[in-house]
Amino acid sequence: MTNNLPPFLAGFLYGLCVSSRARFPQGGLQVRAVSSGNDAPTPPDDEPASREQVMEYLACALGDTTRSTPEDAREATEGLFAALAGAYPDARLHFEVSESRGWFDQFRIWAILPDDTHFIWLDWSVS
Repeated sequence: MTNNLPPFLAGFLYGLCVSSRARFPQGGLQVRAVSSGNDAPTPPDDEPASREQVMEYLACALGDTTRSTPEDAREATEGLFAALAGAYPDARLHFEVSESRGWFDQFRIWAILPDDTHFIWLDWSVS
């Protein structure tokens, strides 16, 4: 599914998913969808998720649900922002973190360019 992404970003997301699955073998972080152009959903009009909300999501997805090792989440967040900036340097980024199972489990990313939109949907589950 990540073969439609720039290689560095695909590799970074793969690493996050592997790390998450090590903590949650029955679930973990997964890339659910990647699309662009007309296939990409329209970004919501809502206020985008903050960097702190992204970090909270990644902390949980990487197994630190109590935020006992915030440096891991901070490192993952910085890495994600760097990978996105490298993949889409001129894009306006929009993040959406939502819950459907009683905890933050959905993370959607839009990279919005003047002539194109790229979309990545990450899903996290403990089982």
